[in-house]
Amino acid sequence: MNKMTLKRLFGLLTVCLLPLTATADVEILDEIVAIVDDNIILRSELEDRLAQVRANIAQSGQDIPEERVRREVMDMMILENIQMQMADRVGLRINDEQLSAAMARIAAQNNMNLEQFREALNASGTSYAAAREQIRREMVLQQVQRGNVNQRIQITDQEIANYLESEEGRKRTAPEYHFAHILVALPSDATSAQKNKARKQADQLYQAIKSGKNVDALLKADNVRASDLGWRKQPDLPSLFAAQA
Repeated sequence: MNKMTLKRLFGLLTVCLLPLTATADVEILDEIVAIVDDNIILRSELEDRLAQVRANIAQSGQDIPEERVRREVMDMMILENIQMQMADRVGLRINDEQLSAAMARIAAQNNMNLEQFREALNASGTSYAAAREQIRREMVLQQVQRGNVNQRIQITDQEIANYLESEEGRKRTAPEYHFAHILVALPSDATSAQKNKARKQADQLYQAIKSGKNVDALLKADNVRASDLGWRKQPDLPSLFAAQA
C-alpha cells in the first residue's frame, strides 16, 4: 500500500482541526477496532451491533455481563467478515430477483405486502434500502455457513505446497509436544551426598515416567517441584526444551 493510499484511508477515519496556533485539537470521528485479512471493522459498526444485541437481551429478560456481550459480538463480527470475504473471493452473489423474493416472504410472514412492509420499516426509522442490503448480507452468510461456497473453491497442489512452505503453514503443521518440568532442588552449598541423592531421585523420576508408572509418590518429596507446561508447538517451545524436542 503506497503513502497516498494510506493517507486516503486514514483521511476517511479522522478529521484533524488545526488552528493557527502551536497546538492542535483532534476530533476522532471513528476508529478501527479490528483488521480482518483485507477488511476492517470500525468502532461505529461494533457499537451499532452491540446496541441491537443489548436490545434483544433486554427483551428476553436475560442478565449477561457486558464484557461477555462485547467479546462475543466482536468474535461474531470477525467471523462474519471472514465469511463475507470468502463469498466475495468465489463470486457468491445474491441478485436483485432473489433478494426481492426474500423481502416479499418476510413481508408475508408479517401479514403485509411489500409496500406496507416498506412503510413499516420507514416508520421504525429503518430505510427500506438499508434493510434490503442487510437481508442480502444475511442470505450470503447463510450460503457460506451451509457450505455452498465449498463447491466453488478449487485449491491446486501447488497452492497447498506453497502454503506448507510458508511461515504460517510450517507453524500450523509443526508437531506438538506435551512438556512437564520437574525440578529436583539442591541448596547452593550442597554436599556430594546431597548431589548423589538428587541424581538418584531424578533418575527414578525419569525411569518411572519413561515406563508409564505413577510418579505421584516421587513428586511428594520436599525438594521436588513439578510444573505442567501443556501442549506446545515446536516453534513455541522455551529454548530450554527445544533441544530435547
